[in-house]
Amino acid sequence: MTVPDRFTHDCANCCGMCCVTMKFERSDEFAIDKPRGQPCPNLSADNVCTIHDRLTEEGFPGCVAWTCYGAGQRVQAMYPGRTWRDDPDLAEEMYDHMMLVRVIHRLIVKIIESSGWSEGDPLPPAARVLDDLAGDPARLPSIADPEAAESIILDIVRGALAGDRPKAT
Repeated sequence: MTVPDRFTHDCANCCGMCCVTMKFERSDEFAIDKPRGQPCPNLSADNVCTIHDRLTEEGFPGCVAWTCYGAGQRVQAMYPGRTWRDDPDLAEEMYDHMMLVRVIHRLIVKIIESSGWSEGDPLPPAARVLDDLAGDPARLPSIADPEAAESIILDIVRGALAGDRPKAT
């Protein structure tokens, strides 16, 4: 099924967010341990993966399987002209927004895929609520526990669809 382009990754309009935001542990999926917030050693200074064409062969099939669902470029657009590299004071905020917007975009994709959506159609109502939330950094919830993100975001959508638009905190 096709989804709108903004919900697919566009590395050319990102700043390597997934390569710095993701934590990974040495396993069959990742050849190394890498904490959140540390750039992958395969990420170049211009935010391009130096082994992208051979990720699986180099021991990084997890990178091949992972997608940001367009969150990277959407978060980058929230910070015009600035990146986690250029402005380290923004790094944690950008990482948090990246992970939250990824959860939101993943939910939007699930809604689109289950709704019979066709290109040119408006997004289904729940997807529109989520899309508005993802595009407004001031409304993104502050979530200390990333595991709770999906539940909190779904509560926001339920309230919005019921006509009660709670303010995300």
